[in-house]
Amino acid sequence: MLCVQSKQITSWALDLLYLHDGSPLFGEEVTSPHGKRLTQFVGVPFAEPPVGNLRFRKPKPKQPWRTPLNATILPNSCIQADNIKHYAQTLASRKKKENARFM
Repeated sequence: MLCVQSKQITSWALDLLYLHDGSPLFGEEVTSPHGKRLTQFVGVPFAEPPVGNLRFRKPKPKQPWRTPLNATILPNSCIQADNIKHYAQTLASRKKKENARFM
């Protein structure tokens, strides 16, 4: 569940939001295909990266962070695809990382 509170940050001209654990993040305003204005958030981690002793283990919830997270940038893609042709056309040129624990 994503719970947020809003607070205006004038230097970014975007709303700074706080998750239920107090972690700050900001997104960007976009227009949907139907013309509705939305605030979009990408690359929000929901679990700790699967590195070290967390590799091949059940996801561990992400610890709160205190520096605002820029949730306007897509994270690196994860190397997996059902349709390899689609993957080659859309994601193969992006940086890749095994950490896919983002919303």
